[in-house]
Amino acid sequence: MGQVRRFGDSVRLAFATLLTIGSALAIGLSSFGSAGATAFNNGGMGCSVEGLMPLRSAFTISGNTATTQVQVNGPASCMETVTLSSWKAPIGSPNFRPFQNQQFVTSRTFTLGPGTHSLSVMVDNSCSFQVDLLLGSNPRSATGDANFSPDQVIGFLQVSNGVCQAPTPPPTPTPPAPTPTPPAPTPTPPATTTTNNVCSGGVSNTTTAVASQGGNCSTNTTVVQNQTQTPAPPATPAAPAQSQTQSQSANVAASAGTGGTASNTSAAQTQAVTPAVTTSAAPVTTSAAPTSLVNTGPATIGGMIGLFTGVTLLGTFAYDMFLRRKLAA
Repeated sequence: MGQVRRFGDSVRLAFATLLTIGSALAIGLSSFGSAGATAFNNGGMGCSVEGLMPLRSAFTISGNTATTQVQVNGPASCMETVTLSSWKAPIGSPNFRPFQNQQFVTSRTFTLGPGTHSLSVMVDNSCSFQVDLLLGSNPRSATGDANFSPDQVIGFLQVSNGVCQAPTPPPTPTPPAPTPTPPAPTPTPPATTTTNNVCSGGVSNTTTAVASQGGNCSTNTTVVQNQTQTPAPPATPAAPAQSQTQSQSANVAASAGTGGTASNTSAAQTQAVTPAVTTSAAPVTTSAAPTSLVNTGPATIGGMIGLFTGVTLLGTFAYDMFLRRKLAA
């Protein structure tokens, strides 16, 4: 009988122990998810800062802004530093893991005195995101990512809003079209010179005239200055023009006893007299006329010698006759 009682006491003791342990766990879990469960301090002796919202839902979201509340405890000299850090879920991840691959968005750091404070930071809500309330001024963990240690996190919030995708690269800009090269100007053709040598009773060619015995030669030279013509707009009809033509010719001929030559040079000028009418100018082609006479050569010198000889003989004869008459008298 006594053993039965001792067994019943043991059972009751064990039950009471389990009940106590269960209550303690329930209280601990309730404290972990409630506000003000843990106080943090980096502001000195007697100072502390704590979140006023539950650990896992430490923020409220409005549009692209996350807001939280904290309280700083201690004397007036206390200054606590906290940071709000904003992240996007890893690309292609449905559950915010791995934390090392979360994408940093932005952060804000605050230094606060005693009292209650409302703090906010921007979030990127284009896909799933996370925002953290951290002790101190560093928005990242010791390894430079979102894998924070428990003594750094005062509170946080994770919002599922679709899997984050890799950004689309911008399109490659199209290079501008090259500037067309203007066409080269049409060159002006060079002047054309034509020389014709004509010999009567001799040989004719385009370079040299050779006269046979007793023949005569003449040289005709024509120079044409070519000009590029540009089409002109239609002109206003004008009254018939009156043309005047002046012709000048210079002929030098020599009868060649042997190898004599002769040159013929001609020039023609035409002037047009037209009543005054306003018209569009049209290109004009100009022909240059010869400006010099060809030297007649040895034929002219021979003639002068013959004339001088004749005059001398005639003077000698006249003087001889004069002396004879004077002596006879």
